Amino acid sequence: MRTFVAVNLPDALKDQMQYIQNSIKPYTKRARFTRRANLHLTLKFLGELDSKGKEKAIKAIEKACVHTKSFEVTFDKLGYFGKEDNMKVMWIGMKHADNLLSLQRNIEERFTESGFQPDNKGFKPHITIGRDVSLSDKDLSAFSIYLDKLYIDKIYLMRSENKGKGYFYTPIYQFDLLR
Repeated sequence: MRTFVAVNLPDALKDQMQYIQNSIKPYTKRARFTRRANLHLTLKFLGELDSKGKEKAIKAIEKACVHTKSFEVTFDKLGYFGKEDNMKVMWIGMKHADNLLSLQRNIEERFTESGFQPDNKGFKPHITIGRDVSLSDKDLSAFSIYLDKLYIDKIYLMRSENKGKGYFYTPIYQFDLLR
């Protein structure tokens, strides 16, 4: 099964992000916007895992998160990976995310210790809201974002399944952070 470690978003925040997507859609030449149900924050992509790999991943999550307290992050801007006229990924970024960066670094270290491939690209905390986006007559900076803070109190191991009409993400393990 194809898997990743993530923070899932509350419905109210997904609604706010969908509102942002809908405000951008009329100004796109092309785009594949992330379905509301799939909005999440990826902490580590794992790829294909068998049942033994799944158990190793769960143990790595537990080791990484056992002493971690719940915390909040604040969203600050729209951004992209790629070129402005051909955004491979359009995202919503976060500011002052020291706790999140620390958590992700700890997850990366525990997974590497457990034999998983390290991610050498570096971590930029973001929520992907679209792929292959090309805007017609507006600059990305023309769009404002106003979002609630994200309270991070659970970490998930997620399954990603392609069901012919896109990917569907399902939690297969949940770890509750300290309160």
